[in-house]
Amino acid sequence: MAKIRLNDRQDYIIICCGTEAPALKENLFDTEKDYRNEYAQVYFRINAPHYQFSRNYSCEPEEKEAYEAECRQLFKSWDISEKRFQNSCLEVERVKESLYLHPQSFSGVILKNSIKPLHDLLETTKTFKLEGVDVYETYYDTDDETHLLNLEARKNEIKDEILREFKTKRKDLFCRIDRLKNVSSKYCAKRVKSSDGQNGGYGITYNYLLDIFSQLIEERLIVCGMRNTETIYRTINRTEQKTLGIALN
Repeated sequence: MAKIRLNDRQDYIIICCGTEAPALKENLFDTEKDYRNEYAQVYFRINAPHYQFSRNYSCEPEEKEAYEAECRQLFKSWDISEKRFQNSCLEVERVKESLYLHPQSFSGVILKNSIKPLHDLLETTKTFKLEGVDVYETYYDTDDETHLLNLEARKNEIKDEILREFKTKRKDLFCRIDRLKNVSSKYCAKRVKSSDGQNGGYGITYNYLLDIFSQLIEERLIVCGMRNTETIYRTINRTEQKTLGIALN
């Protein structure tokens, strides 16, 4: 039976193999629970004799072939992608789950309900040994339309967050637009098969916040300035708020 050990990092759990687990603080992950459509970033830590630092990560072709043959057999019910280049590893997919089969860790985003079955399966191997399982952030199977609806429901909260982010101590101090990424990162949900926020912080979440930012400028809650040829921004101060007859948080 897999044992659960919690780390100080939230949503970070280790399923130990053959070791004693310390007392639990809280069950953030339960191998007996039905997590339905929740996914997680996961690393199955692998110890493969053919891939070791002491051997300069070199091996006989037969060893590597045996290892890869076992991987193919283990994941025979998954879609297996052939190597993209010479030194890359096999990749497997099953609907929206995916794993990159590196000989030190099988990593990817899979259903939380798949973690325990895969843990048990990987304990039966011959060409490598499973050392443990690290479970990180939760991912959700949410499409772009639903994500935007969720953001819209939190619009007032997002406005307040933007105004706090662009608040400055003096009237002559301004911020670059880059600060908007700080807010965007808080609302860019971890979603399966989504690239939102991965390209330098940009994506549909950032674009949604940019629209709100433009509204705040139109409402005169954020004022603009210039630094050389760059437009810079700040939230209005208390005096300006009194002029408009409002009080921001």
